[in-house]
Amino acid sequence: YMVGPDVVFTASAAEFTIIRTAACTAFAVDLLAPSDAHVLGVLGAGPQAEEHVRQLARIRPLQAVRIASRTRVRAERLVHRLQPDLAPVTVELCDHVEDACRAADIVIAATSAVEPMLFPRHVHGGLVLGLIGSGIPTRREASGQVMAGAARIVVETQQAAWHEAGDLLIAEQEGHLDRTRTIELAALVDSPRMQVRSGY
Repeated sequence: YMVGPDVVFTASAAEFTIIRTAACTAFAVDLLAPSDAHVLGVLGAGPQAEEHVRQLARIRPLQAVRIASRTRVRAERLVHRLQPDLAPVTVELCDHVEDACRAADIVIAATSAVEPMLFPRHVHGGLVLGLIGSGIPTRREASGQVMAGAARIVVETQQAAWHEAGDLLIAEQEGHLDRTRTIELAALVDSPRMQVRSGY
């Protein structure tokens, strides 16, 4: 980072992206999730998944975190890293998406999935679902039916979301979604009446 000709500091852009993305998600979840949301389901076991858990744990009194990943070894390592830091929160390893989502109040999907891993059977009323994705228009984490059934779809910015979010773009192509369904996070902040207490 430079101020004029002077270098003020150097840092990893990738690390900043991870922190910023998780902070934005945590802020949105805090607006949308009810105060008694205590169970967090996590799909994925990479840096984004880990940072999301840590940031959500800072702002919400979680009781349980359930982690499922296609790569079991990575998920096991993440559970072992998180458990001592989050204690007394229970951090569990789940074998299936269903197990991580069952009875969860909040579910965060932070994967590089190409095809959907979340379907209507994985979601339920009151769930707040955060789809982080990879920013590649041809990839998605949730099926078009999941997107169609959402009570509210909040995006950071409309321009970026409809340029790169495969979950939105593919659902639109399939006829499950139109662009009037999404609202920007800033609008949610500016208009308290738009804040909802159920995600799905």
